[in-house]
Amino acid sequence: MARIRSRRSPSLPTRVDQTQHAPLTPTHDVTRTRASSGRIAIDMPESITPTSSPKSDEELAVLACRGSRSSFEELARRHQVPLLHFLRQWTTAEEAEDLTQEAMIRAYENLERYRPDAKFKTWLFTIARRLCLNLKRRRRPEGRSEALSSLVAASEPAEEVAAAEDRRWLWQLAGDILGERERTVLWLYYAEDMPVKEIARVVGRSPSAVKTMLFRSRRKLAEKMDPAEHGRTIRGERPR
Repeated sequence: MARIRSRRSPSLPTRVDQTQHAPLTPTHDVTRTRASSGRIAIDMPESITPTSSPKSDEELAVLACRGSRSSFEELARRHQVPLLHFLRQWTTAEEAEDLTQEAMIRAYENLERYRPDAKFKTWLFTIARRLCLNLKRRRRPEGRSEALSSLVAASEPAEEVAAAEDRRWLWQLAGDILGERERTVLWLYYAEDMPVKEIARVVGRSPSAVKTMLFRSRRKLAEKMDPAEHGRTIRGERPR
């Protein structure tokens, strides 16, 4: 893939709107200062003309690498909220927003490294996870339960994870007994509906190892739960 001689970052929100996937407003000033709207105003190449059928993430990424500003803004619109929810598992709300912004910028600045045969979402989440891990290494670790409680308050996991009314309790339990990689695998599989093969790329493990982590994580949670008291169950079948 040809390298872009000069690429400037697109307009990205300084704070992510968690309630909707709002489109990002283009600007045309060549600056690194924040505009009155709160967005980073940076000049970009011309936009592409929308088509009747939505383009895939991978098609948009290729167009963005060729210089299409609106293509990357559409990618940011699609993924900024799911990415924020993912990052809030281990960080505060403010830190998650900053990491989401940074992950988007890193992705744009490194588009020449993206391979079109890979899922863009997988590539983006891999960048975000590395940024999050780097942040954790630079500071004292915080309690898992507190971070997970904040996460569940903003976004409920899928029903397949637990048929439960109190999902906050379940994710607090996961924070107490599962490691970072296990929780990442569990979240991507159920909350993001990401295939095992793609999860394996995010966490740097083989697909078979990811399946084993999913199975064992669910079993660990099931063993710690008291169905008679809490009325909760976890499906324990092996993922396909």
